[in-house]
Amino acid sequence: LCTVVLEHRGKRISRQIEGARNHGRRLLAMIDEVLSDAGCTVADLELLAVVSGPGSFTGLRVGVSVMQGLALALELPTVLVSSLEWQAFSLSRSQEASAYAVCLKARDREYYFALYSRNDTGLSLLGSESVGTVQNLLSRLADYPPASVLAAGDGWLDIDGFPATIKSSVVGVVPDHVPDAASLCELARIKSSAGETVPAERVLPSYLKENLPYRKSG
Repeated sequence: LCTVVLEHRGKRISRQIEGARNHGRRLLAMIDEVLSDAGCTVADLELLAVVSGPGSFTGLRVGVSVMQGLALALELPTVLVSSLEWQAFSLSRSQEASAYAVCLKARDREYYFALYSRNDTGLSLLGSESVGTVQNLLSRLADYPPASVLAAGDGWLDIDGFPATIKSSVVGVVPDHVPDAASLCELARIKSSAGETVPAERVLPSYLKENLPYRKSG
């Protein structure tokens, strides 16, 4: 999914398309469309936010490069939103739990993983976002009491093959949860209010891997 959302005078205007090969071709047009619907121009923008990863290499590059271009041209602060945090934050708005474990499929039988605990203001990241095998990443769930962690993300489709100590901590699994635009905007506002914005030169994708393998065609 490729999503563009604009908040203006208490209203939220959005566009969304499916199909990975359409993102680069349609993204700028979608930005123009939401601005036009709101009666605004790019000069009226005050804050940018972009989902910076982890995720698809090409998908992240498309979104982040466009936001970096806007940030440079307009000299605007930008909020980088983790795709893992967005999943957890969105789910926490509809389902309560002591903690949220987000697990997304990566490549080569690896997973992106992050664990968040609920607090008075929202969520706190426990440890760090990681990428690796099930044994390396999910073992930290063994420290949680049984049935206390709500799991989200397509990585949990493989739960039947996970160790029993991990499965015992999970109270529920929502593998097909799709985080919504409203929670993205709310999370961006929270981060902006906390001073968690970056200048244009730091609007970069987060792959959680320093050395990415590249596949050549042919």
